[in-house]
Amino acid sequence: MRKILISLTLFLVIGTSCTKWLDVNKNVDAPDWVAPILRLAPTIAAYEGIGYDLRAMAPMMQYFGGTGYASVFGIHSYYSGSDAGGEAWRFVYWLQGKNIEHIIDDGRAREEFTLAGMGLAIKAYSWHLLASLHGDLPVKDAFVPGLLAHSYDTQEYAFAQVRSWARQAIAEFDKQDKNVYPSLATNDLIYGGNVAKWKKFAYATLARNYIAMSMKDAKYLDSAIACADLSFSSAADDATFRFDATGISNNTNFIGVLRANMAFTYSQSDYMVQVMTGTVPNYNASGAIEGLLEKQIITDTATLDPRTILMFGSRDTMPANQNDIKKGTFSFVGVRQGYGVHTSFWGGTGSPTEASAGKGRWLFRDDARFPLSTYAEIQLIKAEALFRKGQKAPAFEAFKLGVSGHMDWVKSLIVPGTPVKNTANKQTSVIGDKIGVARFNVLAAEYLNSKFVNALPLNDFSLSHIMMQKYVALYPWSLDTWNDLRRYHYDLVVGAGGVPVTGTSYTTDVVYHKLNTDATRIYKGFYLPPSDVINRRQKFAAWNYGAPCYRLRPRYNSEYMWNLGSLKKLEPIAGDADKLKMKKILSIISVLSLFLLYSCEKNVITYPTTDLDENAYAQIRLVYDLPLVASSTQNITRLKYNDVLYSQIGTALGSIIPNSTAKYHRVPVGSVKVDAFMSATMDVVAYTNTFTITKGKWSAFIYQTTQPPLLVQDPEEYATGHPWNDTLTYIRFVNLFHKADGVTPFGRLTLKGVRVVGGVTTYIDIATADYKQASDYMPYKLDRKGIAVWSGTESSMVFALFDANGVQLTHFATTSATTKTAHTVTGYSMTKGVNYIFHVNGKEGTNNATQAIRISTIAVN
Repeated sequence: MRKILISLTLFLVIGTSCTKWLDVNKNVDAPDWVAPILRLAPTIAAYEGIGYDLRAMAPMMQYFGGTGYASVFGIHSYYSGSDAGGEAWRFVYWLQGKNIEHIIDDGRAREEFTLAGMGLAIKAYSWHLLASLHGDLPVKDAFVPGLLAHSYDTQEYAFAQVRSWARQAIAEFDKQDKNVYPSLATNDLIYGGNVAKWKKFAYATLARNYIAMSMKDAKYLDSAIACADLSFSSAADDATFRFDATGISNNTNFIGVLRANMAFTYSQSDYMVQVMTGTVPNYNASGAIEGLLEKQIITDTATLDPRTILMFGSRDTMPANQNDIKKGTFSFVGVRQGYGVHTSFWGGTGSPTEASAGKGRWLFRDDARFPLSTYAEIQLIKAEALFRKGQKAPAFEAFKLGVSGHMDWVKSLIVPGTPVKNTANKQTSVIGDKIGVARFNVLAAEYLNSKFVNALPLNDFSLSHIMMQKYVALYPWSLDTWNDLRRYHYDLVVGAGGVPVTGTSYTTDVVYHKLNTDATRIYKGFYLPPSDVINRRQKFAAWNYGAPCYRLRPRYNSEYMWNLGSLKKLEPIAGDADKLKMKKILSIISVLSLFLLYSCEKNVITYPTTDLDENAYAQIRLVYDLPLVASSTQNITRLKYNDVLYSQIGTALGSIIPNSTAKYHRVPVGSVKVDAFMSATMDVVAYTNTFTITKGKWSAFIYQTTQPPLLVQDPEEYATGHPWNDTLTYIRFVNLFHKADGVTPFGRLTLKGVRVVGGVTTYIDIATADYKQASDYMPYKLDRKGIAVWSGTESSMVFALFDANGVQLTHFATTSATTKTAHTVTGYSMTKGVNYIFHVNGKEGTNNATQAIRISTIAVN
């Protein structure tokens, strides 16, 4: 009976409480649906990711010089196994991704057509940007649930979709909303809810898209003009998004002071400064500079373009009287890609701080509104389209409006400068901009009325004037500049088919640009790194085979990790084709292989390829290990093999040529002459010798000025250990250490790891090598230090050297030391599965100033 009562009780509970159960799918604390209006702000905020990709693209477009990404992307290369240059891929597919789809679908379902239109306009803009950078990409499969692989669509298909979405956005904006949006002004970070301006923004995206397609078919020129006319009416319509900059990274401009992403790593490029100051050089037939180019396009040395004062950093002080600002008040220094910064964007000689720069200046300010598209850009698109249609006079009018519109946008970011002074009342920096709006307006009017804009004779007006003013107008924010450079093929000499081809446009060592006097040359004075002119002559990465870059790799942690099968199916080149661990390296003959947007109508294109002849060529990396005391005056600045220039990057003692990166150069098998030069003029011989090399991969160590390099053959494959069970790294030890005279070999050395546990120091044997010998790769166990979820990298590692008698190497530890103490090296970080070469070079000394003990490393896989 008791069991029956319990059952009746359960029945009563179930029968009376079922309607009050908590529905977890409608939990107000964990909603399963979000209103479209609430998705809008974070979706727009994702555009801060453009700043990430600027670090890669601005050096490639020659907007920025400096180090960091500029050293790699500046020579049209990339970071292997890295997401660098893939942020647009991330924010389009992930950060915006399904959020955009929900804004569009829910907006339409709820008859909130304004929000649906905004979602479509954002989608069109973002996918135009993404397809422009990467070429082919998944479109149809992008957000299909349940797929484990996402097939690629052509760039042309993606661009057609962009146009469709932009037109749909315009149609949605013309509909009447059912609901009102009290918070739209807050959540719309671009226009604060102004639908008319959003509609113009959609037309701007169409104009961008049509001009990008116009090299494929001239019919798109008319469409570009029509959409430009329906787009922005003035700079007041510019599409820019706001940063609230409340002191945290999440709502602060990527290229401002707080986030320190530009710091003292990037600065204005040498070419950009030349263009804006009228100092574009004239190069003679041998590539030497002979004065300045006769016909400067943007300005000359007698005419001030006041935009320079805002766009570039300058070390010059701000005059107390703004009326004193004139030509010559400020000077500007630009740097090449891969070279140290001279002046930061904030006018300093180091990274900016809040004390020295406040929130920053101009676009490099924490709360600066960042542009997506501008009136100036659209007018210059219209000018290009009209000019190419033969309508020169109306093109000139659009050109003038474009330059004037850029002046308006540039000055909209001005924040009046406040001098920062030291205790001696000397101005040390400026918080804000060094020119105010009033003075800028005066100087802008003078420039606009000069022979470079309004007073430019129509007969002299050229396509170069339009495109170079557009190049300036998009500095440094627009990734679309790369579209323009590629549309005109970087001004390379092209083949009979109108596109760059090997031999005519480039070889593995050099690229060939049109002469600056050539009427078809667009960007006067623009030279890619391998150009045979002074201040260039820096070869592309080996896997370029001489060709410039025409598309970016997809994001590594998306496609190479999770969608590699689809990536490999890309034609005419598989998406993983540049994996140089393959023994056969394909040499791409036509640059079109890298650029799918401007290809012909056919879907299948074939390209001739040639295999690297492994019997005829060897691969070599040169290591600079002379037993000299380190000094920048000893840095290698130019490298030649067999009298052919291979590299022109500053390389310090103990480093790999070029510039501390483990890259190989290709040289013919047999006798090879090597010449290394130093000094700023790159003509002082630091080392010259001849050696014989056989096929394979080699590390060549320069250890004495009178001796050929020590050749150490590198394996084709490296041990990596078990991916889960092991914590091993692998070390090869090369001994090139000398006595104090820098000539006598020191003798046998043993490299040991140093570990301290519980106050007890333990020395762990790693590898032993006699002078001029290299050990095998020896396993060395890394310490994960009890970390459960480990990155695979051990940091703060310590090593020591011991002589043949087991005595630890000693040195003069400080400049004042008179006796030697035990020598160790600290601060190393090593990763499991990675192979390293430790090469000890240099010499003992009789005091601290004359010794040079260098233990350098090369990560080889």
